[in-house]
Amino acid sequence: MKKLLLLFLLLPIFVKSQDRYFAKDKALHVICSTSIAVGSTKIAYKLNLKNPELIGCGFALSIGIAKEFLYDKSASPKDLLADGVGIVAGYYLNKLIHKKSNARHK
Repeated sequence: MKKLLLLFLLLPIFVKSQDRYFAKDKALHVICSTSIAVGSTKIAYKLNLKNPELIGCGFALSIGIAKEFLYDKSASPKDLLADGVGIVAGYYLNKLIHKKSNARHK
């Protein structure tokens, strides 16, 4: 996970672009990736699947990558970084939600 995050951080250094790190579309990438990660992880928990966090985060990552390569003319590393930030946020938000949910049921 740390190596993947490091790759996302270093990738924009090698790409020249007018794309900014802090823009409205980056906030949307973070929000959407977080929502997809949380929602799909919740579904994976409900279906009693193994590794629900991995499934949820993997699904969010695949959606982000598909959007970049299929919808846009060229993939933006900064958009992928924003997706990665959202996925990490979704992962930890899921851990918090699941922990509180388990505490309530005990």
